[in-house]
Amino acid sequence: MGVSERKQRQFDRREAEIVEAAMSLFRDQDIDRVTIEQIAEAAEIGKGTVYKHFKSKDELYARIIIQLNRAMRADIAAIDRGLEFQARLDAIVDVIWQHDMRDSQFQIGRASCRERV
Repeated sequence: MGVSERKQRQFDRREAEIVEAAMSLFRDQDIDRVTIEQIAEAAEIGKGTVYKHFKSKDELYARIIIQLNRAMRADIAAIDRGLEFQARLDAIVDVIWQHDMRDSQFQIGRASCRERV
């Protein structure tokens, strides 16, 4: 492995740390109250480093929502296709319910994010 691969792994790892820090802050506060400075501080990096990875707080928030959506879709895809229709439907609803309950802290932020669009 070369230097460029190592640098890419470091870049990806730093980006994941930023996402985790932002998720933690977005769980406790509405997106409008969270600042890039707070995210940088929580990730223990400089504000400029956040901007190397994300153009804006909204882009970072969108990444989080996409990740949560992908996780839910993966869980739905993992449901046994051999189940009878009602059992499969029940399993899908259960997955959606579980994800919604787990990710409900982002509901307020989702509303304010939609207002921007």
